[in-house]
Amino acid sequence: NPETPMNDWRRMLPPFSVGWSWLAEQARMFGYNVASTEFDALEEPTVTAPDNPTQLLSDRWLEERVVAARSGELRYVPQLERWLVWDGTSWVPDAALRAEEVVKLELSRIADQVSGWGVNEKERAAFIGKAVGIEAATKARQVRELMQSNSGIALRPEMLDRNRMLLNTPTGTIDLTTGAQRPSNPDDLCTRVTAVGPGTGACPRWMRFLHEATQSDEDLIGYLQRLAGYCLTGQTTEQQLTFIWGPGG
Repeated sequence: NPETPMNDWRRMLPPFSVGWSWLAEQARMFGYNVASTEFDALEEPTVTAPDNPTQLLSDRWLEERVVAARSGELRYVPQLERWLVWDGTSWVPDAALRAEEVVKLELSRIADQVSGWGVNEKERAAFIGKAVGIEAATKARQVRELMQSNSGIALRPEMLDRNRMLLNTPTGTIDLTTGAQRPSNPDDLCTRVTAVGPGTGACPRWMRFLHEATQSDEDLIGYLQRLAGYCLTGQTTEQQLTFIWGPGG
């Protein structure tokens, strides 16, 4: 058939206009992230010299700047005398002394900028001396101790995991009141996280279990589904203790 080659040719033709947006959209389906091409990177914040240079002698001045730059990474619970660090998904105990490292790194960054202050040789030499003091081990310890009572860092234990309708997973946080999923947010103060994230398709193994265990009793299937969903929340309003009994294993 003479039309067959032409039909095949038309079928294999790409879009008449292939631009970057089309290519990026195709690549996105395979995990390509175009954010770096759509947004400009944020510049690292700079530390400006205070109106009163003597403020540099204040541990509180340094503490405020460390908190402003790193509060999204650190929290402290005074009642438990415990540092928590954000791991990208949840707040976890600081077993690796990350809080100490973060404070030292931030003080080092501040010291590097302070060492360049001054309008003449005398002032520059004085600021270099202050920069050396900022990086001292005793200064890091003093700043860290001040941070423990900073309102942007300190937490009461009851503030953690307080939203009982949030389910934190490795792939994001699910609002159980709406079913919507969003990226993990340190402001949610979640310390618990499930082992796996939700799937995107059907769950044949779960449905097969329900039908086998209940002999396809739709009312009982619905009850078990509601019970499983209730167990995902932190609610205890039902005042219920459930026993699952029957033959099989």
